[in-house]
Order: sequence, then structure tokens, then C-alpha cells
Amino acid sequence: MSAYDHDPVTCVWLRQDAASLSYSDGSEVENRMLSILKNTEDVSTLSPQLANAIRDWPTEYHFSSARHNLLRPFAIGPRQRVLELGSGCGALTRYLGESGATVVAVEGSLPRAGITAERCRDLPNVSVYCDDLMAFEAEGSFDYVLLIGVLEWTPVFMAGDEPVGRTLSVAARYLAEDGTLLLAIENRLGLKYFNGCAEDHIGIPYFGIHDLYGRGTPVTFGRAQISTYLRAAGFQEQEFFHPFPDYKLPGLILSEAGSKDVRLRQADLLLPYAGWGCQETYHRAFDEALVWQSIAANGLMGEFSNSFLIRARKSVSSPVDWLVKAYGRTQRHTAFLTESTITPGDGGSLEVTKRSLYPDVSTPIGLFRQVLEDSTYLHGRLLEGDIRRAFAQGADIDDLAVPFLPWIAFLRHHEAPCTEGIPCLPGHFVDCVPANLIVGEDGELHFIDREWICVQPVPLAWVTIRGIMIASRSCLDNSALAGMSCRSFIEVIASRAGLIFSEADYVAASAMEARFHEFCYGAEKVVPDLAGMLDQEMLLFHRLSDAPALRRQLMWHRQELARVKATRSWRFTSPFRVAWNLGRWIMK
Repeated sequence: MSAYDHDPVTCVWLRQDAASLSYSDGSEVENRMLSILKNTEDVSTLSPQLANAIRDWPTEYHFSSARHNLLRPFAIGPRQRVLELGSGCGALTRYLGESGATVVAVEGSLPRAGITAERCRDLPNVSVYCDDLMAFEAEGSFDYVLLIGVLEWTPVFMAGDEPVGRTLSVAARYLAEDGTLLLAIENRLGLKYFNGCAEDHIGIPYFGIHDLYGRGTPVTFGRAQISTYLRAAGFQEQEFFHPFPDYKLPGLILSEAGSKDVRLRQADLLLPYAGWGCQETYHRAFDEALVWQSIAANGLMGEFSNSFLIRARKSVSSPVDWLVKAYGRTQRHTAFLTESTITPGDGGSLEVTKRSLYPDVSTPIGLFRQVLEDSTYLHGRLLEGDIRRAFAQGADIDDLAVPFLPWIAFLRHHEAPCTEGIPCLPGHFVDCVPANLIVGEDGELHFIDREWICVQPVPLAWVTIRGIMIASRSCLDNSALAGMSCRSFIEVIASRAGLIFSEADYVAASAMEARFHEFCYGAEKVVPDLAGMLDQEMLLFHRLSDAPALRRQLMWHRQELARVKATRSWRFTSPFRVAWNLGRWIMK
């Protein structure tokens, strides 16, 4: 493209008179990300080095492979041309480049365009341009145009009226006649925002649902609003997808059909993601997992999903043939990354297929195995939902134990003594936790998603202890738990089922959990200290137990605090701090 010159320093194509946009995560953050990339040998989508560099929200957003789940459902690959408008720091650009497509990435900020180019430095099929989206000039048309997390910023960086509509018109102009626009944006009316999660761009709770946007501020839209903008730009064919917890780090995607299919219990599918998707801690007014039940029952999933992924076209096309795409935790070892798909089957059934995303990667050898089996979707309700409901109802400790008892009875029905004489379960019961038990229409429990097996029987105590902790970690606080540790809560639940665990059981359970975690995630990942969690207060445990991003931030802050305390300036100013604190105490 003759309007641009290649800059050998940044490896970015530049217009001679172009000015860089001021959009930024902060120069310190972007300099750090560029430095990480320059000093990293492997910058691929699955780079363990980049995964280990994640320590806060910016690095997680730009380096996490969960970003790529947003595009996995679409057949983007060789012999296709892709235009990415607003590439940011290149996380999705890298994924597109590895697909084999010819990728043109446009970013208005020169520092961020340089980071994109560095992320794609070994991909000759990727070209990175720094230019204003309105002024950008490209040759030919594209099979895909992407606007991922971009449209909401156009009122800030684009002069004139109707920046949203003009941006969509630019996207339409570059699309081939049968091309596809992929647009991702937050839903102004997303459920998490009603629950106190701050508006993503302004950082103020309720800002979007109060419609406090003004001229020159970022803006988000509800479903009907964004659909109207798309139609005005010539996109008559629109298919809405609903990524959870949102489009930034999606673990599950509901298609348009999936959000409406009465055979699916959509709210149960969302249980692992309820309460996630905020980049800061916030007070939850309600349990989103329970509210999704009412929303789904009233056919409103598409109105309240936290964000939208929209496939828009100028011409009519067939909708996707799947209802749900779900992805295993991206922190897992590469060999264990999976995609589960729910599709309509014959005779009104729903079929669940599970595949490895990287079947050619060698599987670690150890005590455990991963098993991927196709199955028929089982109708019923998830037992974990009953547990969450009991917590939310403010039940006393005896009533909190009730929904756990059928599960423990199910476990005990399958128990057999190990060679050591302790009660054990078959090896495929590793993950037989309430989140994997369906209360069928017959009232019986059915064990689903048997993904993990152990080559030897597993202790009943381990499965029970980990199951109680996993099921409790995201529930609302309950006053019956005040002053109660995780250990005492487990003992109460177990005793109601006739189980008594010794200290040796807890020690063995902690060791098994660490071994299982190391097998799934790798030895270099932080191994959960189950024994340490046992003595945490239950109310604190609910807030912190399974928040990896929060744990990484806490670890980083501890490291920073240790570094600061080791400096001369900290030691030199110590007497002043003592005097200041003493003065404050006296004034009280």
C-alpha cells in the first residue's frame, strides 16, 4: 500500500503525516509488555513464558490464551484475508496469524502497534499499520473484518458526529460481498453491571446502566441499540453470540440459538462464570448464578449477557449449527486444553462432543489421565445450583448441609476399601463434585463430564473435601458461617453424612490435590495449598479461594512490598513513619 512506509525500528507501516492516538494502558505498562516480548523467545499463543509473565490485569488481558477462545468457533484460516481494526497489543492478531490467514492489523496508537508487530515478529503473513481507522487505506476486500473492543472508544478518539456509525461504515466498505464482520463489545445492560461491577471503561459502578455517557466518553449499548447501528451500516444479517464471563477472557460462548433453546439449562452452564468478569473486587448484591435461572426462564439471556459477540453480514447466511462452545481452563497444560460443543441431535436430543484443541501435543505421564468422551446432554438440574440456593437463602448450618448429602451418599454407594484399608472410590471419581452431578428428571443423581481418571483408586476423603470446597467457593456469604473455618465446615457436612475425617485424611487430601493440580497445570504453576486453606475463615475463603487473577496481584504486591522494604529510602524514612503513626494514635 503506497501511502505507507515501513519503519525498520518498530516494524510497523506508517503514514508519513499520521499522528499516533493517545489511547494507552499507561506508558509503564506498555513499555513493560514490549520489554517482555523482546526478551521472550516464544511469543506464540501458547507461550509458557508469556503465561508466566502474567501478574496483573493488563498482562492477563494481553498475554492470556483465553482471549483466543473468542475466535475459535469461526473457521478463519489459510486463503482468507482478515482486517483487524484496532489490534491493541496483538493478542488476537497473533492467533489470526497462526491460523494461516493473511492479516492486516491496524492500530491507532504507535506504541501499541509496535507491541503488535513484536508479538507477530515471526509471522510473514501479518502486516501491522499505525493509522487512524477513518484515514486507513487498504487494497482489495477482506473475508473478515474485526472490531473487538474498539467501537466503544470511537467517541473518544474520532472527531465529528456519529463516530460509531462511521466506523461501522468503514468496516462494511472493506468487506467482501459475502464477508463477515466480527464485533465484540460490552452490553450496557449486562447482569454483572446490575450487580455492582464497575463500567469497564469509566471504572464507576452503574455508570452505563444509568446512561451517564456523554460526548467524548466511551459508550456501550444494549442489544437493540447496537443492532440498529449495524442495520444502518448495511448489515442486515446479524447473529448474536454471548461470551461468558465476557468477551475479554471467554470460557463459554452461547450462540443465538443456544440462548433460546428450552432444552438447555443455560443458567447451569454459567455456574462456573457467575461473579467473574470484573477486573476489581466489588460487593455482590446477589448471586448471579441464581439470577440467570430467572432470566433464562423468561427468555432474556440475550438481553442481559455481559457482552456481545456479533457476526454480521451484508447478505443472508446460515446460522452456526452449534448451541454452546465451552473451553477448559487455559492455565492447563497445553495437552489438556479442550473444546466442548453442544449441538442439536436426532429425535430432539442434544449431543455433547469433546475434543482436544492440540491433539498432537504429547501428554504428561503421571498418576492421572484425561479422557474425552462424547455424550448425550442430560436433562435435569445441576446439584451445585441447590447448594448455591441454600447459601443465598440464609440457611442455618443444618440446612446448608442438606444439598450436600445426596452427593456424599452417591459417593459412599461406590466406595470400596483401598489396600491401606481406607475408604476409596474408583479412579474415574476424581472429579465427582457437585458441579458434575445432575439431578435427573427421575430424581436420581447422574455423574457427568468424567474427564479425569486416576490409575488407582482415590481416597473418599479427598474427593469429599475438594468437592465441598469447590462447591462453596463462589456462594454468597452466609451468617451461619461466621467464625467457622473451612475445616470445621467440612467436618459439619461430613458428620451429617456419617463421615469423620482424621488429620491424616486432610494431609493426604492436600497431597493428592497438589499432585492432581501439578499434573493438570504443570510443575511451574502455583500449587494450591489445600491444607493452608482449611484453616481460613469460610467467609474469607468465599471471596479469595478461586480468583487466580487476584492471587497473582496479591503475590505481586507482596513482592513489591518486600522490594520497597529492602530499599535505603524505606529504612531511612522509618523513624518518620513511626512518628507519624504515633501522632495519629495520640490524636485518636
